[in-house]
Amino acid sequence: MKHRLAALCLAVLLLCGTAVSAVNVQQLFPVRRTYSGFSDVKSGIWYAGNVALCYETGLMDGKSADTFDPDALVTMPEVLAVCARLKSLFCGGDGTIPSLPEDLGSFLQIRTDDGKTIARLGDVTEVLVTPSLKGEDTAVVRLPADTIEELVGQTVTIHAGFSGIPGQPQQYTGTCSLKKNDKGETVGEIQFTVPSHHWGGDLWGTHVAVTGLYKDPSLSTIQNYWWGDAYLFLILCREMPFSPHLSQATGAAMNGKPANMQGVTATRQDLFACLSEVVPSEALPAINSISSLPDTDDEEVLRFYNAGILTGMDKFGTFDGDKPLTRKEMAAMLSRIARPSLRVKFTPVRAPAGDEDGNSQPQVHLPNSVL
Repeated sequence: MKHRLAALCLAVLLLCGTAVSAVNVQQLFPVRRTYSGFSDVKSGIWYAGNVALCYETGLMDGKSADTFDPDALVTMPEVLAVCARLKSLFCGGDGTIPSLPEDLGSFLQIRTDDGKTIARLGDVTEVLVTPSLKGEDTAVVRLPADTIEELVGQTVTIHAGFSGIPGQPQQYTGTCSLKKNDKGETVGEIQFTVPSHHWGGDLWGTHVAVTGLYKDPSLSTIQNYWWGDAYLFLILCREMPFSPHLSQATGAAMNGKPANMQGVTATRQDLFACLSEVVPSEALPAINSISSLPDTDDEEVLRFYNAGILTGMDKFGTFDGDKPLTRKEMAAMLSRIARPSLRVKFTPVRAPAGDEDGNSQPQVHLPNSVL
């Protein structure tokens, strides 16, 4: 379709301009609390140091004051909470997940040149986007005609974002006009351009769904169905990656039935879909040179292999993206992000050729060569 119609809202994204070098990554993850051990994490076991580091830096908590539950499966809310902490840290914050502002309408404000606000998020009725191959898409915001009828031909500025949340609010300048919609009704329009990557491909539906939920004046829809501030914080910062779970939740929300992800198990692919959105390239200098793996050619996954964060589930480097993730495995991955000295140089063994039926030979599983 030439136009992508998004009912109810404008999904304008926040970007964080933080530059992170390999040298100062460790400084972003200082020790914030003392680790006294968990009863279910034995000293000397391969992941003990990872658990300690994640606890000390605040990236992960225990399941209780005395237990970590290392073999428990990670849930999507836990992945989102970790990624929200990482986003805060990489943007100069302290790892605290900011609470959403009480006034969600302030996410979007349309102002005249003299600073007068003429419309807010709740006034937007539609947004049309025409994709372009030139790196910039044309966007049209639609409002009730009487909102801008006195400003026809004039330029206004669209301000998107919340102050106090890492990432810079975006500003777009557009021209006001009156047009007919598909129903023949006169509506107000503001046309502007935005870099294509701001819309985020599959992220589009998620932004539409969630910013649509902002229109609930009591906030009960958000508070009762969407999991916590971490999820919404990442959406506001453009860091809402695609995954099967999140896609299902988005579809449910767009049908008016928001989904609750509490307790939904995360896979390895889910984790790295999220991490790829919040960990900047500057924090992942390559120490390996891996161009292919037996079961994935995902460029973002390969980026983590080449940075020494991942080594795969066997000597061939198999990713096994559909495998449910355990807490001890996530602790190992996060430790390597926070401490470059823990990253692993790795060259996968070439996988054996398939048999005559096209099936690959059995692979050797090495559970302690994490991830």
